[in-house]
Amino acid sequence: MQDFSLDTSTLPETMRATAYESVNFPMAKLQVAAGAPGFRSRRRITTLPAGSMVAIGHHSTSSLRRSLPLASGEGENLMAHLVISGECTFTPIGGQTLRCTPGWIVLDALQRQGSSEILAPGAVLVYATVPMQRLYDSVPTLRDMIRTRVPANLFWQQIILAIHKAHQDIDRGLPLDEALFEAKIIDLFIAACNASAATLGLRGRIGSNDVLRRLSQIKRSIDLHLDDDALSPDQIAAVNNISARYLRTLFATEDISFTDYVSARRLSRVYHLICDPEFIDVSITKLAQSCGFTDASWFANQFRRAYAATPSDVRAKAQIQWRAMGLISDKCAADLAVV
Repeated sequence: MQDFSLDTSTLPETMRATAYESVNFPMAKLQVAAGAPGFRSRRRITTLPAGSMVAIGHHSTSSLRRSLPLASGEGENLMAHLVISGECTFTPIGGQTLRCTPGWIVLDALQRQGSSEILAPGAVLVYATVPMQRLYDSVPTLRDMIRTRVPANLFWQQIILAIHKAHQDIDRGLPLDEALFEAKIIDLFIAACNASAATLGLRGRIGSNDVLRRLSQIKRSIDLHLDDDALSPDQIAAVNNISARYLRTLFATEDISFTDYVSARRLSRVYHLICDPEFIDVSITKLAQSCGFTDASWFANQFRRAYAATPSDVRAKAQIQWRAMGLISDKCAADLAVV
């Protein structure tokens, strides 16, 4: 288990968005919109052994976005945004804007593109993220609930109380049974989703989550062949014993194409390699080639569109953080800057 906090108000304004993104990405895959003056966020995140995460966030007015490369990053999870105070909106690509105030919850599939707006300063949200794999068999209406807002019920409220209590116990130095706590969060999450589905009049059918499950399997197959520059729908369809036409139909359920997903997944992988100090001596061009990109110019243009920054800018910001964390020396960073 990891339990860590970040208060961006303690940082220079030019570093706040980068610091927020580096801490928050594994949980929410969100990027602060460019040119966000006065951005502030105070956030505490607890990661749990089997992949679940919980958090509490205090936010200023802000605009956040999740591009396809961000959405296609590691992990397929469902996040519940539980609004405690303030007002915010969530707009998934291909869906309607969901406006949330206290007492409402948004179920956000992190592998899908979208944007979020915090509409007033002082917003407070509690977050719970659970791996999708844990929900396929237990929430029959899962596919229908993604991109949905639901009213609070007793189980959602119990999740909030459980997170607060866990943080209090940690702060007091009391032992926390991580596996038991995570099991409790997952059980409450499942019960909350099913109770919300009943409130909305949704009825699950046997096999209704098969599309989600199959698409997840296909994405794992793509990851295994991502460095193959000849990767094609026919190749992945054959590996999964389906037709290329059905493969495209599955991706269409998430409003994306096979080609766009592969490109986004490659961009995501390069991004994380650029931000990993282990690859500090490897050129960006070589990192891109190792992920299946053969055209350096096309890669650079796609990267800039996805992350609103050049690959070199992203590495430079990562180096600032590496220095702050003591992972590299000031001299090393200076030497890299002239390479």
